[in-house]
Amino acid sequence: MRICLIVRQFPAISETFVVSQAVGLLRRGHEVVLVPERVAVRDPVSDEVGRSGLMDRVIRHPAISSRWSTRAWDLATLVRGVAGSRGTIARVAVSDGRGGARAVAKTMFWAMRLQRAGHIDIVHSHFGPCVLFAVAARRAGLIQAPIVATVHGRDVTTLPRRMGEEVYRSGFGEVEAITVGSEFIAGVVAKLGAAPRKVVRLPQGVDTRIFVYRRRDWGNDQGFTVVTVARLVEVKGVDIALRAVAMASARISSLRYLIVGDGPERSRLERLAAELGILDRVVFLGAQDRASVLGAYERSDAFLLSGVNTAEGAAEGQGLAVLEAMATGLPAIVSDVGGLAESVRHNETGFLVAERDVEDLARHIVYLASQRARCRAMGEAASLNVCERFTLDSQLDRLEELYRMVLVPGRAGDRGA
Repeated sequence: MRICLIVRQFPAISETFVVSQAVGLLRRGHEVVLVPERVAVRDPVSDEVGRSGLMDRVIRHPAISSRWSTRAWDLATLVRGVAGSRGTIARVAVSDGRGGARAVAKTMFWAMRLQRAGHIDIVHSHFGPCVLFAVAARRAGLIQAPIVATVHGRDVTTLPRRMGEEVYRSGFGEVEAITVGSEFIAGVVAKLGAAPRKVVRLPQGVDTRIFVYRRRDWGNDQGFTVVTVARLVEVKGVDIALRAVAMASARISSLRYLIVGDGPERSRLERLAAELGILDRVVFLGAQDRASVLGAYERSDAFLLSGVNTAEGAAEGQGLAVLEAMATGLPAIVSDVGGLAESVRHNETGFLVAERDVEDLARHIVYLASQRARCRAMGEAASLNVCERFTLDSQLDRLEELYRMVLVPGRAGDRGA
């Protein structure tokens, strides 16, 4: 099959699942092209993408720039593209419905990339806005292929609050299938108008050839390290985790906390660590490539993610980083919010803690630090659970099955979550 992945940005360090999916499909003999709205050049993940050859499969086009000379060149290119498409490009922009001249121009450039993709058997759009774009492109006649939509989290929890609850209803009605990573997100999209027969629960899978189990044989006299891998945004609740680490530090003199990731909350979190008096225990590593993330897991004893429900409605949709950490043998201590409870088995592969319960988070950190044999056993169970339920290979098996189903007329939408 020739599969077109439509994404907002490629590559994106917080969306390594797109890379894993694309590489996995290539390994299985499919032809993959990527059509992003914009191409990133500074993400640490870019080197990894380059080594995989995916950058050669990205349909590029110059992006809008603030420099007048580049804008003039872009405008000329856009005029030629619109003229050559006999109005199709303009119809996509109108149907996509994003307001403002700049937004319309960006949609047109996006459509021109899609036009250059050539023959496509399956369109697979990641995130809600990309789904709307793909639907607009098909309405305008730019593509004819079936559309598989994948939604993740904020795209369906917070965006509809800003744009209106009806924003996805028409688009969800026109796609052949919608995949979600958890029952939590399945419930969200149902409220937004997705027909249950179209919704397929298909969690993002972990590449267990990369995230490999590593036995930890450190004794009780060794230090104890917890790690968080996440974008530093409110929904991840890293401020709650910092308070829990500060509380646990009173009982664990050797406790360290590694934070892998970056984002708008970083400065505030660094100030909070200083206020809590734990700057000597906390290491902000910033955004890292996959090899460095693996290194952080190898140096750690447990994974910590104290996610929250935000006032805007955001919550963790699945928690892929939790599964990746568990695959390497780390028990997980996570908040019981969003889709996280569907990944962690309480008291078996980790612990589920009530939202914003700093004391309980700290208690579980202290427990794992003092019960190393139990910590190791839970890590082993966590890795086994991922290998049984959440591997990339099993996800790709089901994804290929879904692709074949939507390619058969009359069979689209006959498989539910």
